[in-house]
Amino acid sequence: MVHVVYDCNGLKEYWAAEHFRIKQVAENLSFWSWFELLHNSLPKEVFHLSVIACWKIWERRNRMMHGEEGMQLEAIFPWCQAFLADYIDIQFGQLTVTKMIQPVIWAPPPRGTLKINVDAAFPANADYFNVSLVARDEDGLCVWWRVVQIRGRVSPAEGEAQAVRQAIITAHRFHWSSIIFEGDCLRVMDALRCGDRSLTPFGAIVDECLFVARSFISCSFSFIKREGNKLAHVLVSLTVSNFLEGDSLPSFCSLASGA
Repeated sequence: MVHVVYDCNGLKEYWAAEHFRIKQVAENLSFWSWFELLHNSLPKEVFHLSVIACWKIWERRNRMMHGEEGMQLEAIFPWCQAFLADYIDIQFGQLTVTKMIQPVIWAPPPRGTLKINVDAAFPANADYFNVSLVARDEDGLCVWWRVVQIRGRVSPAEGEAQAVRQAIITAHRFHWSSIIFEGDCLRVMDALRCGDRSLTPFGAIVDECLFVARSFISCSFSFIKREGNKLAHVLVSLTVSNFLEGDSLPSFCSLASGA
């Protein structure tokens, strides 16, 4: 069965590439022997990534066998990095983890592009949650902001995905053509970057976001740490009964307008 994760559809080239450099594999290996080969050939963290990659490749193969779209091979490794980083963060808290350097300070978009930061908040014991978005130009000036109350109780990741959905709907409504969507939920932003629709329970939201995003001339998704997402975080704390929006920020947001 190792041929499913090694031999098929260009996978030999995938394993031989720079991330793993597995170039010589005996025929008819058992899965146990395959994992022994990976374990003995790779540094510890890369071995962990290789195991996750096997799982993702298997899932990709199953989707393609049922006529569905599978993740592109070049997107698998960054997806595995994000998955492993999230897992270690959850399991081991403050232990030091090698991961991609993520931005901490908000940076303006290139000229001609808008950056829309998003966030979600979940009031205690409430049967609703709030999402916010704020669009800014290359000078850091607010073009539009919006806070929406959505009924229901959802996971934090699904709430953050709903915030991106609201941002995409707003961008489409105003016919903006070049946008960077930025949020502080790594799992959601990576799912959107990689086009991974398999992440439940918000896979349907990812599908909708990516479908609408095709209408933009330029569209990308980026992660930023909470410290760089302060303005969206302040806005989402507003008390709303349905929604609030405008092109001028509320006065109490002035201290956070640079983040």
